[in-house]
Amino acid sequence: MDRLANRIRGRNMVEGESVILAYGNYGGNVFRNGVRMKNHEDAITYRENEIWNFHKDLFHGVPGEKRVRLCGYKVYPKLFMDGKEVPMDISAMDGDVDEAKGSGELEGYRYAWHYDGEDNKLTLFLIEPDGTEWTGFSGYAMGAGWEDDEE
Repeated sequence: MDRLANRIRGRNMVEGESVILAYGNYGGNVFRNGVRMKNHEDAITYRENEIWNFHKDLFHGVPGEKRVRLCGYKVYPKLFMDGKEVPMDISAMDGDVDEAKGSGELEGYRYAWHYDGEDNKLTLFLIEPDGTEWTGFSGYAMGAGWEDDEE
């Protein structure tokens, strides 16, 4: 597979086959307790679902493994609980901003996100009730697919 194909390749962990997600120039990485979780990069929100919508359920980074997922698509965060999107106020990202952030708690899950306009990068933080810590990022010219170009 050539370098461009590596950059646009995503992983469908339900079937173990490739799907296109990291198209263009965006990607991301995800870590659980400091260990990289490649199956949460360019992934669907809830791999447990047998039916998923390609245009709504794929993200560059999907931190979380239990009821809550804090996902990154390009530089935009989305929060999910039990498979349903939970509204978040991301109005701080409206317009051309240098920085935006948000945080909250949802039934014992603590989450935060931070957008850095200078680096065009979204950083995600999620702590599950059992103390498991998830971090991730998504953004322009970084993350899954881009490391392959450096080899």
